[in-house]
Amino acid sequence: MPDVFKDRTSFYYITLISVAVVFILLKLFTESSTGKVLKAISQNENRAEALGYQTLHYKLIASVTAGVAASFSGALYAVSLRFINTNVFSIEVTLDALLMTMIGGIGTLAGAIAGAGIIEFLRHYLSELAMTYPIFERWTIILGFLYIVVLLGFPSGLAGVIKKFTLKKGRKERKKREMERAA
Repeated sequence: MPDVFKDRTSFYYITLISVAVVFILLKLFTESSTGKVLKAISQNENRAEALGYQTLHYKLIASVTAGVAASFSGALYAVSLRFINTNVFSIEVTLDALLMTMIGGIGTLAGAIAGAGIIEFLRHYLSELAMTYPIFERWTIILGFLYIVVLLGFPSGLAGVIKKFTLKKGRKERKKREMERAA
């Protein structure tokens, strides 16, 4: 392994830059014509098909793109662990990714990153609390409860809540400007 990967600080910055580059590339992809077709397919597949798009073709493109991004992140994860065994690929890792996506907001790039940050912060904070307060020893139950609350209370995740709040705020400001113009 190269020395640059052995130093944790260097590896942190390499990972941070990698996340930024992948985020920008995926953002460009979602804003491209292919990304817009994929969004149309996710909203109403039959309508996209009726418009002449080969939905299977676009779904394959989406799967390959997701696979490339996942393999890149998996490679970085393997380097960070410095050792890979089968325990790393347990159902818990899959559920963590699902929880991160649900909390951040399905269909958003920034939401997935925010969800990952929230989950990792909670995992670290709750496991630290478990050392002081025994009730927090089962912190995974708390994360499961959080998953249920988000799923039932905020189905669009954190990004959806923020989007809804900013839309309401924008409507109020527009109405206020219209009232001022009318007066």
